[in-house]
Amino acid sequence: NVRGKKLAMTRLLLARVMRFAVQAFAGDAKGPGTTAVRQANDKIATLLKQKPAPNSKEEKDLAGKVTTSVRDFLDIDELGKRISGWQ
Repeated sequence: NVRGKKLAMTRLLLARVMRFAVQAFAGDAKGPGTTAVRQANDKIATLLKQKPAPNSKEEKDLAGKVTTSVRDFLDIDELGKRISGWQ
């Protein structure tokens, strides 16, 4: 179904973004930024490993948790503005 495919693509995209963030910003550093990136990566990766039934309440709850975790880590509204040319 389309919704299931969208969720799968979202999971894949988020996993790649978080992997990139960890690799690009963390390296071998031990600072607070590194800690924040690693914690966000671990939290989101754990959420994305869950496999709720398609179109279930659990899937909707999980999508909300993933969205919240990403928003806690990234300012999605600001990224959207910058991508669209708003400054």
